[in-house]
Amino acid sequence: MKCSMLLLVVFFLIGCTSSKYRWGMDSIPGIENGSELAKGISGLSSDSTYGYTPSNPVQVGGGPVNQRKYLSMLMGLQEQELHFARIGSFGGFSVPVDGYEVSYDGLGKSVIIYIDMYTYNDPKAPVGFLVRPEYEINKSCQKR
Repeated sequence: MKCSMLLLVVFFLIGCTSSKYRWGMDSIPGIENGSELAKGISGLSSDSTYGYTPSNPVQVGGGPVNQRKYLSMLMGLQEQELHFARIGSFGGFSVPVDGYEVSYDGLGKSVIIYIDMYTYNDPKAPVGFLVRPEYEINKSCQKR
């Protein structure tokens, strides 16, 4: 009896976990499918807080895949390859945002870029970064 009760609890927990996973991002109002990101990045931001604060994140929509796609579209000021790693999720805003530690050769100290994977709003490159030429929507994304 104890064994069957334990199995019942385990199956219940697995069922809750998997349904929570399926509930995921598709059911959150306002989430975009992220196809807009396929067009590229629309320019360079002149706002020094853009992407650098959780209250002013880069809005890429489309979930975690689009976060990584977005970061892969950027490069350093001398066209260096970026290195990035997700450091966590930060709440207390209209939607949670994820922080990524980002660096490139010559940057010195790495920076944290905050990205909203639930909302899409034409992303730009934060101050200190350039857009890879193949991902420029308008060709004004050259060196500052």
